[in-house]
Amino acid sequence: MDWQTYEIKPGADLSDANLSGHEFYREVLRGGAGANLTRCVFKRANLRASRHYHSDFGGANLTEADMRDTFCYEAKFGSRYRENTVPALLLRTDFRGAYLGGSDLDGVNASGGLFSGADLDACRAWGTSFDGADFAEAKLTMLNLYGYNITLDGAPSSFLFANLENADLSGAFLVRCIFVGANLTGANLHNVNLNGANLSGANLSGANLSGANLSGATMPDGTIHR
Repeated sequence: MDWQTYEIKPGADLSDANLSGHEFYREVLRGGAGANLTRCVFKRANLRASRHYHSDFGGANLTEADMRDTFCYEAKFGSRYRENTVPALLLRTDFRGAYLGGSDLDGVNASGGLFSGADLDACRAWGTSFDGADFAEAKLTMLNLYGYNITLDGAPSSFLFANLENADLSGAFLVRCIFVGANLTGANLHNVNLNGANLSGANLSGANLSGANLSGATMPDGTIHR
């Protein structure tokens, strides 16, 4: 099929548009100087393989949207450095194989999201919920998930019962994050900062913990690491 390409010009404003169920497959949504997609409704929309450069998704609803294989370079889904900004809703959004490098995910609710094979290198996600999400084989290197952010009412970043099997989290900053019941089998946690994190009931079988900072962390058996 010959797919038509559309381009949103730099600075374009589509705020508050309702694009639920729309087919954006392979379309080019270029942020450039910053496409404004704030508060757009993309529920169950097909954005597979589309490209987003610096686009602003603040307050957008991408519940169950298909974002597989998208290229989201430094996209804004969260509330980093922006007062009175509501984070995007990413419930059960499918980001499998997507590139999200350097994106802002602060305060986002991505519970149940599909991130297997995705690249989240150097993303920041303070106070973000990844509860029940699937990160199998995902790249989360240098991820900044500091678990306490005063601007987000102190909500900790959470991977409650998430699947991180064979995920690469090397060098990530995961202070006070919640990994209760998470599957970290074979995960690369080399040089990860897990100071004060909660790993109760987590599966760390085969995980690489070399150089990891576990000071004050609650271990899978409920003991506090000293």
